[in-house]
Amino acid sequence: MAWTALLAAGAKFRAAALSAFITEVRPIHVRLGSNFDLATASTTLQSVTGLVVALAANTTYIVDADLVSHLATGATEDIKYGATWPTGATVDIHASGPSTTLAASTAPDMKVVFQGSATSGTTTVDFGTTTSNTTSRLRFYVANGANAGNLQIQAAQNTSGANIVTVVGGSMLFAQQAE
Repeated sequence: MAWTALLAAGAKFRAAALSAFITEVRPIHVRLGSNFDLATASTTLQSVTGLVVALAANTTYIVDADLVSHLATGATEDIKYGATWPTGATVDIHASGPSTTLAASTAPDMKVVFQGSATSGTTTVDFGTTTSNTTSRLRFYVANGANAGNLQIQAAQNTSGANIVTVVGGSMLFAQQAE
């Protein structure tokens, strides 16, 4: 890992340098403070307010998203997730969660999807959800280029319908600089 806060040989170790070093190695953790209802009858991705982390330029990150969702009623809409990130970043995405064949009273039919490399946030991953909370996980390996910016989680109904699909408060993002 290339630490930008390291001091030159012989330099005095001051509080500002310690603070900068701690900032670089500290994981970033954000938590969705309240439920986020997705637009009904729409499969267009929308940014999930609160599930966003800032990424520094020329830095590599591992970002984990633990996402909980549910339907108000019904069983056909399900959910799809995507993300946006800074221009010039290359992102490998791994996703796991309930299949869209998930039924309310059955054990989850899990799926694991490896999406490979992407250079834009147009890649989406669909998951099943029911009237009970269901959890999906996305992992992003982000090799950020010269542009600092945000990794923003997005979501939408997977199949357009009148039932409300919710990203549940407490869903989380964890970001850590990687070697």
